[in-house]
Amino acid sequence: MADSSGMPSGFDYEFVMELDDEYACPICHLAMRMPVLTKCGHRFCKECLEEANKSRQNCPLDQEELGPQHVFEDKATERKILSLKVKCPNKGCEWQGELRSAKSHVDECPLTIIPCSYGTFGCDFKDQRKSLIEHVIVTHLAFTVEKLTELLQENEHLKKEIQKVNRDYADIAAQLSSMNTMAQEGNRLRQRLSYTWKVNDFGQQLQNAKNQNRHVRLYCDPFCTHKNGYRLIIELHPNGNGEGLGTHVSVYLIIMRGEYDAILTWPFPHKIKFMLLDQKPDQAQRKNVDFTCISHTGNQDFFKRPSNDYNSGIGCPCFISHEDLTKESYVIDGKIFLRLELKQAS
Repeated sequence: MADSSGMPSGFDYEFVMELDDEYACPICHLAMRMPVLTKCGHRFCKECLEEANKSRQNCPLDQEELGPQHVFEDKATERKILSLKVKCPNKGCEWQGELRSAKSHVDECPLTIIPCSYGTFGCDFKDQRKSLIEHVIVTHLAFTVEKLTELLQENEHLKKEIQKVNRDYADIAAQLSSMNTMAQEGNRLRQRLSYTWKVNDFGQQLQNAKNQNRHVRLYCDPFCTHKNGYRLIIELHPNGNGEGLGTHVSVYLIIMRGEYDAILTWPFPHKIKFMLLDQKPDQAQRKNVDFTCISHTGNQDFFKRPSNDYNSGIGCPCFISHEDLTKESYVIDGKIFLRLELKQAS
């Protein structure tokens, strides 16, 4: 009987009535499985034709060119083939029935040869389904008792382990409470080191820059990482800058001079991550775009304490291409959401 995991082929059953040639695949010479009809009037098994056309897309019978658009499912022929009567392939079984029911019968036939259910434990015995129960009882009863004994011993060991865990519970609960307090403090810190910029007129600014072939810069309002923290501003180029000019959106972070710079750590110690947020309603389907850059990696001038009003910007000239910008829901009603996340660099 044909195995769908092997070479593509039709149904390898013995038919009650001799199989009509019109239902036989010209390639595998078996009853067609999922028959298809070509534009030149020939029928094949779907997988047989696909296999034959891997090297060249021509009809195997008359060599006429065959593209995917020239091959059609033949449901009428499939229904006729599946209605043909076949015999059970197991010797000694008198079952006869429609081809569509053959696999279900074989899966339940007492005469089907199947492997022992203890195969995962090294038993390679195979026999008819009706005989396998006796084999399991006779051969594997002692094995089952041995495994059950091992499970009982393991269960006793687990009980002792659970008792130990219960004894340590009070200490663990105290540690967990302390960790929760630290986590809450960490969450507050992360909230202070995250900034989301809603750019309402991004779509119009990008279109204007493209139509007028000019360089457009957009800036968010200056903000601080936290109270008495670093003063920052985001610079956005809808039509790109540098190597991204005309093809990409560019984004940069600029460190500005702030009134608390004298008591802050320099150079700027945070890892910088830009993220363009996907605005799909289903959060599971969102595909945000992000870019990360780290301080102390040869860009000291960008991260040093500003001596002027602001430093040069650090970021990505090719943050996202204009082509990719349209593939997901990054721009809705002309607006985008750009998030900056800062994390202490290791």
